[in-house]
Amino acid sequence: MHTEPDRTDTAAPEASPAASPATPQPTAPAPAPAPGPAHNARAGAGAPRRGVSADDTISAHRADASPALSGVSDAARSLGTVFTEGLSAVRALTSARRAHAEARSALKDLVAQIEENTDLLAHRREVEKTYPALVAEQTAARDKAARDAQEAEALQDDVDEQVGEVERRLKAMQEEDDAAEKRLRDAWDEARANEKSARDGLEIAERGLAEARRALDQAHATRERSLSAAQQALDAAVEELGQLRKEYAAVQRNPSANSAAYSVKSEELELKISDAAAARTKAELDIPRLQIASDKAIEAAEEGVAEAKVPLEQAEAFYQQAADAADQAQAALDAARKAAERRQKSLRDEVGALRKTQRKLRQAVEEANARREVAEALIAEAEEIHAHPEKTEELARTLAAQVAERDERQRSVESLAEAEQGIRARTHAERVRLGVAAGAVAAVILLIVLIVTVLG
Repeated sequence: MHTEPDRTDTAAPEASPAASPATPQPTAPAPAPAPGPAHNARAGAGAPRRGVSADDTISAHRADASPALSGVSDAARSLGTVFTEGLSAVRALTSARRAHAEARSALKDLVAQIEENTDLLAHRREVEKTYPALVAEQTAARDKAARDAQEAEALQDDVDEQVGEVERRLKAMQEEDDAAEKRLRDAWDEARANEKSARDGLEIAERGLAEARRALDQAHATRERSLSAAQQALDAAVEELGQLRKEYAAVQRNPSANSAAYSVKSEELELKISDAAAARTKAELDIPRLQIASDKAIEAAEEGVAEAKVPLEQAEAFYQQAADAADQAQAALDAARKAAERRQKSLRDEVGALRKTQRKLRQAVEEANARREVAEALIAEAEEIHAHPEKTEELARTLAAQVAERDERQRSVESLAEAEQGIRARTHAERVRLGVAAGAVAAVILLIVLIVTVLG
């Protein structure tokens, strides 16, 4: 539908009013002749003339200021005219641009509807033309899809049963393997307990042998110390006896003049020699006695070591047997676990393969059902189109009307575009003046703000 754009007549700029004529000054009487140049100068300095009143002077100043005020007023009216004409031009161009855009949008929507209805009409006519073959083809496709879905569902049931059977076998195998592993773990725990007990016995036997060896070492050390002390005692007694005998011999070779002192000294040395001889004899007898006692102690300690070795050898053998049994139990447990893992993995892999087949069959059923639904939808659509040819004709008439409306709208869009371009060209000067005036006003305001800021 063709619509004319709104046209806004731009007002002609108002004529600036002519400046009002100055008020005529009153004629004053001629002054007296000036006495000299100085008097003439004072007369031209603006002072009131002789014979002129104060009201006449004020009226003269107002007459002088009237042209300036009139000029400011004219400038303000001209600026207002520029803004009024510029804003009117902008509104007119905006209205034309909006009308043009709305018309283009409506035309675009109509073209989209025409394309959609064109495709729909072509489709309906094609269906009417190929109706028997189309129905037969889609019926066959529907029946085939239904058969495919039934076959896939039957296979899926078989696979589901196989999955259940393999999962039952896997569960029974897991229970059996768990029971076997428990038995082997119990045996391993028992073997480890026996190994610990044997190790404790071995440690006790090792401590007994160590104590017997320490006792033997102590016996040897005691023998060495006792024999060394006896030998030292013997050596000391022999040395003391020798010294006393030498001293006694010296006394005998040089008898003293004092017989009494000589007798006392001789008797004292004789007693000491007797005691030293007795000590030497005792030391000589102690050495073999101590040797015999030490040998007996050493022999007893050696017998203790020999006796301690017997339970140690038995404990070592028992510990070795227990350790070997523990190692064998652990090896049996590890082997059973690995074997169970291999067996169960085989069944789990079989379950995984069957699950994959299940997913494929489920997808095949879904795809077959989707094909069947598509075929049924196409059949239903073909039957509806074949049963209602009047809808096809109605669609053809609607499409023809839309094509005619499209041509009319196209012409309207072109007319609106031309109108927009015309308004754009006619209002160019007013819009330019508006921009210049707005810039000038902004500059003046900025200058005033700057001056106030500086002076403040």
